[in-house]
Amino acid sequence: MGKVDMETSVMPFFSTEQIRLYVLKSVVIEKEKPCVCGACVICTNALKNSAPVHMQKNGKKVETGGLSNLTRKDISMDQPFSGCTAAVDKVCGVTQADIEDGEWKETDLMNSQGKGLEALKKESSYMVCTKGWGIIHFVDCGQKVTEFVDDLSAFMDLLQAQFGFDDRTVGILGEVYRAIQEKYADKTAKERGWYFARALSQMAEYNNKSVSVMGISIETHAWRKGAGWVYKYDGEKDYFVNELGIAEADYRYMRQMVRLQHMMASDDENYGYDAVAVMKENDFDKFKLWKGTLEKATGQTYTDEGYLQHYKELYQALGNRGDFGHMMYTIAANLIDEGNKVDNKWNNFGAKETSWKNADTRKDIAGWLGDAVYDGTEKKVSFGEDDYIADLDSDNISYNMGDNTELMKIMNQYYEALMAGGEDYRTKTFVENNTYAAVEKAILDRIGVKDKNKYGVKDYNDLEENDVYKDTYEFLQRLKPYDTAE
Repeated sequence: MGKVDMETSVMPFFSTEQIRLYVLKSVVIEKEKPCVCGACVICTNALKNSAPVHMQKNGKKVETGGLSNLTRKDISMDQPFSGCTAAVDKVCGVTQADIEDGEWKETDLMNSQGKGLEALKKESSYMVCTKGWGIIHFVDCGQKVTEFVDDLSAFMDLLQAQFGFDDRTVGILGEVYRAIQEKYADKTAKERGWYFARALSQMAEYNNKSVSVMGISIETHAWRKGAGWVYKYDGEKDYFVNELGIAEADYRYMRQMVRLQHMMASDDENYGYDAVAVMKENDFDKFKLWKGTLEKATGQTYTDEGYLQHYKELYQALGNRGDFGHMMYTIAANLIDEGNKVDNKWNNFGAKETSWKNADTRKDIAGWLGDAVYDGTEKKVSFGEDDYIADLDSDNISYNMGDNTELMKIMNQYYEALMAGGEDYRTKTFVENNTYAAVEKAILDRIGVKDKNKYGVKDYNDLEENDVYKDTYEFLQRLKPYDTAE
Protein backbone atom coordinates (compact mmCIF):
# COMPACT_ATOMS: atom_id res chain seq x y z
CA MET A 1 0.00 0.00 0.00
CA GLY A 2 1.27 3.42 -0.80
CA LYS A 3 1.33 6.55 1.33
CA VAL A 4 -2.06 7.68 2.66
CA ASP A 5 -3.11 11.23 1.95
CA MET A 6 -4.81 12.34 5.21
CA GLU A 7 -6.58 15.26 3.59
CA THR A 8 -8.19 13.11 0.89
CA SER A 9 -8.42 9.66 2.49
CA VAL A 10 -9.90 10.35 5.98
CA MET A 11 -12.26 13.31 5.78
CA PRO A 12 -14.47 12.03 2.94
CA PHE A 13 -15.86 9.37 5.32
CA PHE A 14 -17.58 12.08 7.55
CA SER A 15 -19.63 15.05 6.49
CA THR A 16 -19.43 18.38 8.32
CA GLU A 17 -22.90 17.76 9.83
CA GLN A 18 -21.85 14.31 11.07
CA ILE A 19 -18.81 15.76 12.81
CA ARG A 20 -20.93 18.50 14.47
CA LEU A 21 -23.41 15.95 15.80
CA TYR A 22 -20.57 13.77 17.08
CA VAL A 23 -19.04 16.67 19.02
CA LEU A 24 -22.41 17.65 20.53
CA LYS A 25 -23.12 14.06 21.51
CA SER A 26 -19.72 13.79 23.18
CA VAL A 27 -20.39 16.94 25.22
CA VAL A 28 -23.76 15.57 26.38
CA ILE A 29 -22.22 12.24 27.33
CA GLU A 30 -19.49 14.05 29.26
CA LYS A 31 -22.08 16.11 31.16
CA GLU A 32 -24.10 13.02 32.03
CA LYS A 33 -21.11 11.25 33.55
CA PRO A 34 -21.32 11.33 37.36
CA CYS A 35 -18.77 13.60 38.98
CA VAL A 36 -16.01 11.66 40.74
CA CYS A 37 -14.23 14.58 42.42
CA GLY A 38 -15.98 13.85 45.75
CA ALA A 39 -16.47 17.57 46.37
CA CYS A 40 -19.99 18.18 45.07
CA VAL A 41 -22.57 19.41 47.59
CA ILE A 42 -26.33 19.75 47.88
CA CYS A 43 -28.53 21.71 50.32
CA THR A 44 -31.52 20.44 52.28
CA ASN A 45 -33.42 23.55 51.16
CA ALA A 46 -32.54 23.19 47.47
CA LEU A 47 -35.43 22.64 45.07
CA LYS A 48 -35.92 19.03 44.05
CA ASN A 49 -34.58 19.63 40.56
CA SER A 50 -31.45 21.41 41.83
CA ALA A 51 -28.21 19.89 40.61
CA PRO A 52 -25.29 19.48 43.01
CA VAL A 53 -22.62 22.19 42.81
CA HIS A 54 -18.84 21.97 43.03
CA MET A 55 -16.79 23.33 45.87
CA GLN A 56 -14.00 25.75 44.94
CA LYS A 57 -10.40 25.97 46.10
CA ASN A 58 -8.37 29.11 45.43
CA GLY A 59 -11.03 30.34 43.03
CA LYS A 60 -11.05 27.17 40.93
CA LYS A 61 -13.62 24.39 40.82
CA VAL A 62 -12.36 21.31 42.63
CA GLU A 63 -12.00 18.41 40.22
CA THR A 64 -8.77 16.51 40.78
CA GLY A 65 -7.82 15.68 44.35
CA GLY A 66 -11.39 16.48 45.34
CA LEU A 67 -12.33 16.31 48.99
CA SER A 68 -8.76 15.80 50.21
CA ASN A 69 -7.87 19.36 49.16
CA LEU A 70 -10.60 21.03 51.23
CA THR A 71 -10.30 22.35 54.78
CA ARG A 72 -12.57 23.97 57.39
CA LYS A 73 -12.35 27.43 55.78
CA ASP A 74 -12.90 26.35 52.16
CA ILE A 75 -16.57 27.32 51.89
CA SER A 76 -16.74 28.74 48.36
CA MET A 77 -19.05 27.06 45.83
CA ASP A 78 -18.78 27.57 42.08
CA GLN A 79 -22.43 28.70 41.83
CA PRO A 80 -25.66 28.93 43.85
CA PHE A 81 -28.21 26.12 43.75
CA SER A 82 -30.93 26.40 41.15
CA GLY A 83 -33.54 27.26 43.78
CA CYS A 84 -34.39 27.45 47.49
CA THR A 85 -37.55 26.15 49.17
CA ALA A 86 -37.06 28.52 52.14
CA ALA A 87 -36.91 31.71 50.02
CA VAL A 88 -40.11 33.57 49.17
CA ASP A 89 -38.97 34.03 45.57
CA LYS A 90 -37.46 30.50 45.48
CA VAL A 91 -34.08 31.99 44.47
CA CYS A 92 -31.00 30.58 46.21
CA GLY A 93 -28.31 33.25 45.90
CA VAL A 94 -26.13 31.76 48.67
CA THR A 95 -22.75 33.47 49.14
CA GLN A 96 -19.81 32.87 51.46
CA ALA A 97 -21.22 35.54 53.78
CA ASP A 98 -24.30 33.36 54.33
CA ILE A 99 -22.34 30.37 55.66
CA GLU A 100 -22.65 30.14 59.44
CA ASP A 101 -19.37 31.11 61.13
CA GLY A 102 -17.70 31.09 57.70
CA GLU A 103 -16.64 27.47 58.04
CA TRP A 104 -17.56 23.80 57.88
CA LYS A 105 -18.87 21.91 60.91
CA GLU A 106 -17.64 18.53 62.15
CA THR A 107 -14.17 18.56 60.59
CA ASP A 108 -11.30 16.11 61.08
CA LEU A 109 -9.43 17.46 64.10
CA MET A 110 -6.74 14.78 63.71
CA ASN A 111 -5.91 15.86 60.15
CA SER A 112 -4.97 19.52 59.93
CA GLN A 113 -2.86 21.76 57.72
CA GLY A 114 -2.57 24.26 60.57
CA LYS A 115 -4.81 26.04 63.07
CA GLY A 116 -8.29 26.38 61.62
CA LEU A 117 -7.37 24.33 58.55
CA GLU A 118 -8.67 20.94 59.62
CA ALA A 119 -9.50 18.59 56.76
CA LEU A 120 -13.10 17.72 55.91
CA LYS A 121 -14.81 14.34 56.34
CA LYS A 122 -17.40 13.47 53.73
CA GLU A 123 -19.33 11.32 56.21
CA SER A 124 -19.83 14.07 58.82
CA SER A 125 -18.82 17.56 57.60
CA TYR A 126 -21.50 20.07 56.64
CA MET A 127 -22.16 23.81 56.29
CA VAL A 128 -25.19 25.85 57.35
CA CYS A 129 -26.75 28.53 55.16
CA THR A 130 -28.20 31.20 57.46
CA LYS A 131 -30.45 32.62 54.72
CA GLY A 132 -32.86 29.71 55.07
CA TRP A 133 -31.04 27.59 57.66
CA GLY A 134 -30.42 24.86 55.11
CA ILE A 135 -27.77 22.19 55.70
CA ILE A 136 -25.21 21.87 52.89
CA HIS A 137 -23.49 18.50 52.71
CA PHE A 138 -21.54 16.32 50.30
CA VAL A 139 -23.67 14.42 47.80
CA ASP A 140 -21.79 11.17 48.37
CA CYS A 141 -21.64 11.59 52.13
CA GLY A 142 -21.80 8.64 54.48
CA GLN A 143 -24.79 7.54 56.51
CA LYS A 144 -23.91 9.56 59.61
CA VAL A 145 -24.29 13.02 58.11
CA THR A 146 -27.22 12.00 55.91
CA GLU A 147 -29.24 10.80 58.92
CA PHE A 148 -28.26 13.82 61.01
CA VAL A 149 -29.20 16.25 58.24
CA ASP A 150 -32.55 14.52 57.68
CA ASP A 151 -33.31 14.40 61.41
CA LEU A 152 -32.31 18.03 61.97
CA SER A 153 -34.39 19.21 59.03
CA ALA A 154 -37.42 17.28 60.35
CA PHE A 155 -36.75 18.62 63.86
CA MET A 156 -36.78 22.23 62.67
CA ASP A 157 -40.00 21.58 60.74
CA LEU A 158 -41.76 20.17 63.81
CA LEU A 159 -40.66 23.12 65.96
CA GLN A 160 -42.48 25.33 63.50
CA ALA A 161 -45.55 23.11 63.20
CA GLN A 162 -45.98 22.46 66.93
CA PHE A 163 -44.89 25.74 68.49
CA GLY A 164 -45.29 28.36 65.77
CA PHE A 165 -41.66 29.54 65.61
CA ASP A 166 -40.50 31.33 62.46
CA ASP A 167 -37.64 30.27 60.17
CA ARG A 168 -35.02 32.31 61.99
CA THR A 169 -35.94 30.98 65.41
CA VAL A 170 -35.91 27.33 64.37
CA GLY A 171 -32.64 27.92 62.55
CA ILE A 172 -31.03 29.27 65.72
CA LEU A 173 -32.53 26.45 67.82
CA GLY A 174 -31.03 24.02 65.33
CA GLU A 175 -27.69 25.78 65.72
CA VAL A 176 -27.94 25.43 69.52
CA TYR A 177 -28.70 21.72 69.18
CA ARG A 178 -25.69 21.19 66.91
CA ALA A 179 -23.38 23.25 69.12
CA ILE A 180 -24.36 21.18 72.16
CA GLN A 181 -23.68 17.93 70.30
CA GLU A 182 -20.18 19.19 69.54
CA LYS A 183 -19.43 20.76 72.94
CA TYR A 184 -20.54 17.67 74.89
CA ALA A 185 -19.39 15.02 72.44
CA ASP A 186 -17.94 13.00 75.32
CA LYS A 187 -21.34 12.80 77.08
CA THR A 188 -24.10 10.28 76.42
CA ALA A 189 -26.86 11.22 74.00
CA LYS A 190 -29.29 11.44 76.91
CA GLU A 191 -27.01 13.89 78.72
CA ARG A 192 -26.69 16.03 75.60
CA GLY A 193 -30.48 16.02 75.38
CA TRP A 194 -30.62 17.32 78.95
CA TYR A 195 -28.19 20.16 78.14
CA PHE A 196 -30.33 21.23 75.19
CA ALA A 197 -33.67 21.05 77.02
CA ARG A 198 -32.44 22.65 80.24
CA ALA A 199 -30.47 25.47 78.61
CA LEU A 200 -33.55 26.55 76.66
CA SER A 201 -35.94 26.17 79.59
CA GLN A 202 -33.71 28.34 81.76
CA MET A 203 -33.96 30.98 79.06
CA ALA A 204 -37.76 30.63 79.09
CA GLU A 205 -38.00 31.82 82.71
CA TYR A 206 -37.67 28.36 84.29
CA ASN A 207 -34.60 29.63 86.09
CA ASN A 208 -33.67 30.71 89.59
CA LYS A 209 -33.46 34.37 90.36
CA SER A 210 -31.91 36.48 93.06
CA VAL A 211 -34.47 38.04 95.40
CA SER A 212 -33.92 40.56 98.14
CA VAL A 213 -35.00 39.58 101.66
CA MET A 214 -34.39 42.26 104.30
CA GLY A 215 -31.67 43.73 102.11
CA ILE A 216 -29.93 40.39 101.63
CA SER A 217 -29.74 38.85 98.15
CA ILE A 218 -30.98 35.26 98.26
CA GLU A 219 -31.32 32.90 95.33
CA THR A 220 -34.51 30.90 94.96
CA HIS A 221 -33.85 27.24 94.24
CA ALA A 222 -37.08 25.60 93.10
CA TRP A 223 -36.36 25.32 89.37
CA ARG A 224 -32.74 24.32 89.92
CA LYS A 225 -33.69 21.62 92.42
CA GLY A 226 -36.21 20.17 89.99
CA ALA A 227 -34.06 19.88 86.87
CA GLY A 228 -30.55 21.13 87.71
CA TRP A 229 -28.93 23.95 85.82
CA VAL A 230 -26.62 24.37 82.85
CA TYR A 231 -25.59 27.89 83.85
CA LYS A 232 -26.28 30.13 86.84
CA TYR A 233 -29.15 32.56 86.51
CA ASP A 234 -26.80 35.42 85.54
CA GLY A 235 -24.73 33.37 83.08
CA GLU A 236 -27.23 32.93 80.25
CA LYS A 237 -25.70 35.21 77.64
CA ASP A 238 -22.19 33.97 78.34
CA TYR A 239 -23.29 30.36 77.88
CA PHE A 240 -25.06 30.81 74.55
CA VAL A 241 -22.72 33.38 73.02
CA ASN A 242 -19.28 32.48 74.38
CA GLU A 243 -19.57 28.79 75.13
CA LEU A 244 -21.86 27.66 72.31
CA GLY A 245 -20.76 30.28 69.80
CA ILE A 246 -24.21 31.66 68.98
CA ALA A 247 -24.05 35.16 67.48
CA GLU A 248 -25.28 37.70 70.04
CA ALA A 249 -27.96 39.05 67.70
CA ASP A 250 -29.25 35.50 67.13
CA TYR A 251 -29.16 34.76 70.86
CA ARG A 252 -31.25 37.85 71.63
CA TYR A 253 -33.75 37.03 68.90
CA MET A 254 -34.12 33.40 69.99
CA ARG A 255 -34.44 34.41 73.64
CA GLN A 256 -37.26 36.84 72.88
CA MET A 257 -39.16 34.37 70.69
CA VAL A 258 -38.88 31.49 73.17
CA ARG A 259 -40.03 33.72 76.02
CA LEU A 260 -42.88 35.18 73.95
CA GLN A 261 -44.00 31.68 73.01
CA HIS A 262 -43.96 30.74 76.70
CA MET A 263 -46.26 33.67 77.50
CA MET A 264 -48.47 33.56 74.42
CA ALA A 265 -49.07 29.81 74.53
CA SER A 266 -51.21 30.21 77.63
CA ASP A 267 -54.75 31.52 77.58
CA ASP A 268 -53.70 34.41 79.82
CA GLU A 269 -55.61 37.39 78.42
CA ASN A 270 -52.85 39.73 79.58
CA TYR A 271 -50.68 38.62 76.66
CA GLY A 272 -53.30 38.80 73.91
CA TYR A 273 -53.29 41.40 71.15
CA ASP A 274 -56.28 43.22 72.62
CA ALA A 275 -54.50 43.58 75.96
CA VAL A 276 -51.48 45.17 74.29
CA ALA A 277 -53.71 47.52 72.29
CA VAL A 278 -55.37 48.62 75.53
CA MET A 279 -51.95 48.96 77.15
CA LYS A 280 -51.01 51.52 74.49
CA GLU A 281 -53.90 53.70 75.64
CA ASN A 282 -53.83 53.10 79.41
CA ASP A 283 -50.18 52.37 80.26
CA PHE A 284 -48.00 53.88 77.56
CA ASP A 285 -44.77 53.53 79.57
CA LYS A 286 -45.28 49.76 79.76
CA PHE A 287 -46.22 49.70 76.09
CA LYS A 288 -42.96 51.48 75.19
CA LEU A 289 -41.02 49.00 77.33
CA TRP A 290 -42.57 46.02 75.52
CA LYS A 291 -42.00 47.61 72.13
CA GLY A 292 -38.41 48.48 73.00
CA THR A 293 -37.71 44.91 74.12
CA LEU A 294 -38.90 43.52 70.79
CA GLU A 295 -36.96 46.17 68.85
CA LYS A 296 -33.78 45.25 70.69
CA ALA A 297 -34.33 41.56 69.99
CA THR A 298 -35.18 41.92 66.30
CA GLY A 299 -32.87 44.81 65.48
CA GLN A 300 -35.80 46.68 63.92
CA THR A 301 -37.57 49.94 64.74
CA TYR A 302 -41.39 49.97 64.83
CA THR A 303 -43.96 52.67 64.85
CA ASP A 304 -46.58 52.13 67.54
CA GLU A 305 -49.01 50.76 64.98
CA GLY A 306 -46.27 48.71 63.33
CA TYR A 307 -45.45 47.11 66.67
CA LEU A 308 -49.10 46.30 67.32
CA GLN A 309 -49.39 44.67 63.90
CA HIS A 310 -46.21 42.63 64.43
CA TYR A 311 -47.35 41.60 67.91
CA LYS A 312 -50.67 40.46 66.45
CA GLU A 313 -48.84 38.34 63.85
CA LEU A 314 -46.63 36.81 66.54
CA TYR A 315 -49.62 36.01 68.72
CA GLN A 316 -51.41 34.34 65.83
CA ALA A 317 -48.33 32.18 65.22
CA LEU A 318 -47.24 31.41 68.79
CA GLY A 319 -50.46 31.57 70.78
CA ASN A 320 -52.82 28.78 71.87
CA ARG A 321 -50.25 25.99 71.60
CA GLY A 322 -48.23 23.77 73.87
CA ASP A 323 -45.76 25.72 76.02
CA PHE A 324 -42.30 25.04 74.54
CA GLY A 325 -40.34 26.35 77.56
CA HIS A 326 -42.50 24.37 79.98
CA MET A 327 -42.04 21.21 77.93
CA MET A 328 -38.27 21.70 77.76
CA TYR A 329 -38.10 22.11 81.54
CA THR A 330 -40.08 18.94 82.19
CA ILE A 331 -38.06 16.97 79.64
CA ALA A 332 -34.87 18.19 81.33
CA ALA A 333 -36.18 17.09 84.74
CA ASN A 334 -36.92 13.64 83.32
CA LEU A 335 -33.51 13.25 81.65
CA ILE A 336 -31.41 13.88 84.75
CA ASP A 337 -31.01 11.61 87.78
CA GLU A 338 -28.15 13.32 89.61
CA GLY A 339 -25.51 16.03 89.27
CA ASN A 340 -25.73 19.59 87.96
CA LYS A 341 -27.25 20.72 91.28
CA VAL A 342 -30.45 18.68 90.93
CA ASP A 343 -31.90 17.55 94.28
CA ASN A 344 -33.75 14.23 94.56
CA LYS A 345 -35.11 15.06 98.01
CA TRP A 346 -36.67 18.39 98.82
CA ASN A 347 -39.17 19.60 101.38
CA ASN A 348 -40.87 22.61 99.85
CA PHE A 349 -42.09 24.53 102.88
CA GLY A 350 -43.75 27.12 100.63
CA ALA A 351 -45.97 24.49 98.97
CA LYS A 352 -45.85 21.19 100.83
CA GLU A 353 -47.83 19.39 98.15
CA THR A 354 -44.95 19.86 95.70
CA SER A 355 -42.25 18.33 97.90
CA TRP A 356 -40.54 15.11 96.79
CA LYS A 357 -38.54 12.27 98.34
CA ASN A 358 -36.98 10.63 95.29
CA ALA A 359 -36.09 11.18 91.64
CA ASP A 360 -39.25 9.62 90.21
CA THR A 361 -41.57 11.88 92.21
CA ARG A 362 -39.39 14.91 91.41
CA LYS A 363 -39.84 14.23 87.70
CA ASP A 364 -43.63 14.02 88.03
CA ILE A 365 -43.79 17.17 90.16
CA ALA A 366 -41.85 19.01 87.45
CA GLY A 367 -44.65 18.14 85.06
CA TRP A 368 -48.22 16.88 85.30
CA LEU A 369 -48.30 16.13 89.06
CA GLY A 370 -47.09 19.59 90.04
CA ASP A 371 -49.61 21.28 87.77
CA ALA A 372 -52.43 19.10 89.11
CA VAL A 373 -51.81 19.77 92.82
CA TYR A 374 -50.22 23.22 93.14
CA ASP A 375 -52.89 25.81 93.94
CA GLY A 376 -50.55 28.82 93.92
CA THR A 377 -51.10 32.10 95.70
CA GLU A 378 -54.71 32.35 94.52
CA LYS A 379 -55.66 28.97 96.02
CA LYS A 380 -56.77 27.64 92.68
CA VAL A 381 -55.03 25.13 90.42
CA SER A 382 -54.13 26.52 87.00
CA PHE A 383 -53.80 23.66 84.52
CA GLY A 384 -54.49 25.14 81.09
CA GLU A 385 -54.30 23.56 77.64
CA ASP A 386 -50.73 24.80 77.13
CA ASP A 387 -49.70 22.96 80.33
CA TYR A 388 -51.66 19.86 79.36
CA ILE A 389 -49.89 19.59 76.02
CA ALA A 390 -46.46 20.39 77.48
CA ASP A 391 -46.81 17.96 80.40
CA LEU A 392 -48.08 15.00 78.39
CA ASP A 393 -45.72 15.52 75.46
CA SER A 394 -42.69 15.81 77.73
CA ASP A 395 -43.68 12.66 79.62
CA ASN A 396 -44.32 10.72 76.42
CA ILE A 397 -41.04 11.83 74.85
CA SER A 398 -38.96 11.17 77.98
CA TYR A 399 -40.48 7.72 78.38
CA ASN A 400 -38.60 6.56 75.28
CA MET A 401 -35.25 8.15 76.10
CA GLY A 402 -32.33 5.85 76.83
CA ASP A 403 -28.69 6.70 77.47
CA ASN A 404 -27.81 6.38 73.80
CA THR A 405 -31.01 7.86 72.37
CA GLU A 406 -30.97 11.22 70.62
CA LEU A 407 -33.62 13.62 71.93
CA MET A 408 -34.07 15.09 68.46
CA LYS A 409 -34.80 11.67 66.96
CA ILE A 410 -37.31 10.73 69.69
CA MET A 411 -39.12 14.06 69.35
CA ASN A 412 -39.32 13.58 65.58
CA GLN A 413 -40.76 10.09 65.98
CA TYR A 414 -43.26 11.17 68.63
CA TYR A 415 -44.64 14.17 66.75
CA GLU A 416 -44.80 12.20 63.51
CA ALA A 417 -46.95 9.62 65.34
CA LEU A 418 -49.01 12.39 66.95
CA MET A 419 -49.77 14.04 63.63
CA ALA A 420 -50.70 10.68 62.13
CA GLY A 421 -52.76 9.48 65.11
CA GLY A 422 -54.58 12.69 65.99
CA GLU A 423 -54.73 14.61 69.24
CA ASP A 424 -56.03 11.66 71.29
CA TYR A 425 -52.72 9.87 70.60
CA ARG A 426 -51.15 12.21 73.17
CA THR A 427 -53.54 11.23 75.98
CA LYS A 428 -53.71 7.56 75.05
CA THR A 429 -49.91 7.24 75.10
CA PHE A 430 -49.61 9.06 78.43
CA VAL A 431 -52.16 6.78 80.14
CA GLU A 432 -50.51 3.67 78.66
CA ASN A 433 -47.12 4.75 80.01
CA ASN A 434 -48.35 5.70 83.51
CA THR A 435 -51.74 3.94 84.05
CA TYR A 436 -54.75 6.00 85.04
CA ALA A 437 -54.95 4.46 88.53
CA ALA A 438 -51.40 5.53 89.39
CA VAL A 439 -51.97 9.08 88.14
CA GLU A 440 -55.24 9.50 90.05
CA LYS A 441 -53.76 8.07 93.26
CA ALA A 442 -50.67 10.29 93.10
CA ILE A 443 -52.86 13.37 92.77
CA LEU A 444 -55.48 12.50 95.40
CA ASP A 445 -52.83 11.49 97.96
CA ARG A 446 -51.30 14.96 97.74
CA ILE A 447 -54.42 17.10 97.93
CA GLY A 448 -56.09 15.10 100.71
CA VAL A 449 -59.50 14.91 99.06
CA LYS A 450 -62.41 13.47 101.01
CA ASP A 451 -65.14 11.12 99.74
CA LYS A 452 -67.44 14.04 99.13
CA ASN A 453 -69.93 12.20 96.96
CA LYS A 454 -70.18 9.33 99.49
CA TYR A 455 -69.61 6.61 96.89
CA GLY A 456 -67.42 4.75 99.37
CA VAL A 457 -64.21 5.41 97.46
CA LYS A 458 -62.09 8.48 96.83
CA ASP A 459 -61.76 9.21 93.12
CA TYR A 460 -61.74 12.10 90.67
CA ASN A 461 -65.54 12.48 90.94
CA ASP A 462 -65.04 13.90 94.44
CA LEU A 463 -63.44 16.96 92.79
CA GLU A 464 -66.33 17.71 90.43
CA GLU A 465 -67.65 20.72 92.35
CA ASN A 466 -64.37 21.74 93.96
CA ASP A 467 -63.48 25.33 92.97
CA VAL A 468 -59.83 24.93 93.98
CA TYR A 469 -59.26 21.77 91.95
CA LYS A 470 -61.60 22.40 89.03
CA ASP A 471 -58.74 22.10 86.51
CA THR A 472 -57.48 18.97 88.26
CA TYR A 473 -60.89 17.37 87.90
CA GLU A 474 -60.99 18.23 84.20
CA PHE A 475 -57.48 16.82 83.76
CA LEU A 476 -58.47 13.46 85.27
CA GLN A 477 -61.74 13.52 83.40
CA ARG A 478 -59.79 13.73 80.11
CA LEU A 479 -57.60 10.78 81.07
CA LYS A 480 -60.35 8.51 82.40
CA PRO A 481 -61.74 7.31 79.01
CA TYR A 482 -58.33 5.80 78.24
CA ASP A 483 -58.23 3.73 81.44
CA THR A 484 -57.63 0.21 80.14
CA ALA A 485 -58.28 -1.30 83.59
CA GLU A 486 -62.03 -0.83 83.11
